[in-house]
Parts: sequence; structure tokens; C-alpha cells
Amino acid sequence: MSNSWIDECNELGYYSINKTDRYGFNNNDQNYNNAIEAILIGDSFVHGEGHWMRVLYNGRMLAEETGANLNVVELFAVMHDCQRDNEHYDLEHGRRAAEYVHKIRGKWFDITDKETELLVEACKYHSDGCLLYTSPS
Repeated sequence: MSNSWIDECNELGYYSINKTDRYGFNNNDQNYNNAIEAILIGDSFVHGEGHWMRVLYNGRMLAEETGANLNVVELFAVMHDCQRDNEHYDLEHGRRAAEYVHKIRGKWFDITDKETELLVEACKYHSDGCLLYTSPS
């Protein structure tokens, strides 16, 4: 819904109330008035910022318990759904996110080859329900 006030869920102990832009996203509407190279569009109310922050919060807790690579966990939180085409049925979004990691690595973030391998695997298979990763090397 464009130009509307939206009340998000209370999963983290507070309600987030946001006004949507002219396209229904949680972005500053003025961003569309300027020439831009890139803009993060996709802060949906299901798979957007609130979801990413919950994944980040839970991922950090799990990383502390398991020793998982925090760089990979934090990047996964914001990358895993960034290539969704819609809010409902989009089984290929994880694979598109994995490809996108390669496109922006070195431009938006720097991680090692091993971290890239882990992040790509996590993004690629998260929508398939894959819970166990075995390195091919």
C-alpha cells in the first residue's frame, strides 16, 4: 500500500510503525526524485528491514553459541532475501542472492574467498530448507 502508515509485528518487543513511500516500500520517498546509481528497494513488511534485523539478532546469538563466522552471519542477514521478486512464492530468490554476492563483493564489502563460499551456499540454499553445509574442499 503506497503512502500508508503500516504497523509491523511486535517480535522484538516493540511495534514498528512506518509510512510507506509512493511504491509501498519503507524508503524515503524523496529518494525517487534524484538520479541514483543504486537504491535498496525491497524493505517489504514481510521480508524487509524488520525481518533482516530479526535474522541478524538470532544469527548473532547462534554464532556466539556455535562459533559460526560472524562476517558471514551478518552479511547473510541482509543478503538472503535481497533478490526476492515477491512476498509469496519465489523459490529462486536464494540462488539470485547468491549470484548477487559475487557481483557486489569488493564493491560493497570485502570478505575472504572462504567467507564468500559460505555466504553463497547459505544464500543459495536457505529457501530450500538446507540446514547442513559440507564444504566441497
